[in-house]
Amino acid sequence: MKVFLFFAGIVIIWTGTQIRKNKSTAFLTGKGEVFCPKNERKLAGRIGAIVMVYGFVIMVSATAIVFHFGMPGWTIIVLTGAHLAAVLIVLGLDQV
Repeated sequence: MKVFLFFAGIVIIWTGTQIRKNKSTAFLTGKGEVFCPKNERKLAGRIGAIVMVYGFVIMVSATAIVFHFGMPGWTIIVLTGAHLAAVLIVLGLDQV
């Protein structure tokens, strides 16, 4: 489980770098084009940074679990919710 979290963090960081590098938010809209970002390049950069920070947090929490710092499982859930809220805030800021 701990090794899986560490490698999941690496994959999440890689995904964030790809979002920032491609400067595209096509993963948000899908086929229906419900969401039209005003500045797609800036939005992709911000979301990519948030995703990379989330991957780093997952890696740090996996390392903390390995060294038995006593990190309970609910903290990862709270951190995931905080990062999801950050993405929603960035989406809202793009529409202002």
